[in-house]
Amino acid sequence: MRILLLTTATALLFAAPLAAQAPSFVEDYFLETTTYGSHFVILGNTLNSDFVVFYDHYSGGNFVLKSCRLNSGGGPLGAKQTIHPDVVVADREPWDVVWHPVAKRYMAVFRVGGKLFARAIGVGGVPLSGPKFVCNYDGTYLHVAWAARRKFVVFLQRGDQVSGQALRRNCRKFKGEKQLVSLVTGISYPLDAASEEDGTAVAYYARYWDTPGEADVCVLRVDYKLNVLDDFDQVSDLAASSQYLTRYIHGNYDPKSRTHSIAYRVGAGPAKYMTFKKDGTWVSKPKNLPSDSAPRSLLYNPIKKRFVVFFFKLNYFDGRDHSEFYHTVYRPNGKIVVADRLLKRTDSENDACACGFNKTGKIFLGWVNDGGPLGVLGRLIY
Repeated sequence: MRILLLTTATALLFAAPLAAQAPSFVEDYFLETTTYGSHFVILGNTLNSDFVVFYDHYSGGNFVLKSCRLNSGGGPLGAKQTIHPDVVVADREPWDVVWHPVAKRYMAVFRVGGKLFARAIGVGGVPLSGPKFVCNYDGTYLHVAWAARRKFVVFLQRGDQVSGQALRRNCRKFKGEKQLVSLVTGISYPLDAASEEDGTAVAYYARYWDTPGEADVCVLRVDYKLNVLDDFDQVSDLAASSQYLTRYIHGNYDPKSRTHSIAYRVGAGPAKYMTFKKDGTWVSKPKNLPSDSAPRSLLYNPIKKRFVVFFFKLNYFDGRDHSEFYHTVYRPNGKIVVADRLLKRTDSENDACACGFNKTGKIFLGWVNDGGPLGVLGRLIY
């Protein structure tokens, strides 16, 4: 995955930086004043060292999906852009965005009033055209990945199954929607997506059975025509709860070592991370993350060539509940390089946070406070 009021001076984008809390951090800045929000996607690109922060916030009775371009120092570049003025936010992940290194554009996919739309966005976060209708859709779980031949693949939960829809770079559909995962019993949830170096699109998804409360964490690989190249469970028969697994499964891919990684928490037990090859061959079997942690995103650092898992923990002190955001850095072989580094403590009990890398390996963290100072905020981390 958010919040609210400020003075006129601080209502301006990134006006009046807050005090920095550590020498490795740039000061905290306000992105937006808001009363509520549900999601961030923070992305770099392959053309420059800028970030583009995509986020939704509540304004005038609607959820507004926006983009904000930042330079490598965390400063704003140009005006904020409205991707769509009325995004209907469901329980989790109602929209997603990805950068295509060959097509050289972002693609935003979002649901509005039971319909799914796509919109192409330039390197600066400015829309290249109007939103295009993709299909009728009333689901909650969707993710988009870039694919070969300048295509994009949208993974959707359609009923209890996983379907796919390929898009051209102009947002038009490439062929029709195709069911990719079919279960006789149980439910499939597409929970994250990535792309391999040849443009193979990958969905990290969960198969869940309410009785007896078990889940498999799975990998689905497809080409740009939605031909299924591989579909396998990497770990299976886990004691699980849908409350956990639909929120805390994240994956990514290292094109240098051709290694996938998934961080997950599917139940009351500890969160774990693991690494493996394209065919599921183990590189590093599941290892525990800190107790009571909940993964919120898993990224690949293009400079250090390492995976970075971001997670939050809830702590109670000073008579209040607080969220603390951390990251752990590890190599493709699973060896931890940086363990459990505290990035930010917020004055609220929430997991509304996200991180992204730019081309030079800097991190931008976004979150929401619902306890002073209020608002959608960001922090650049070196």
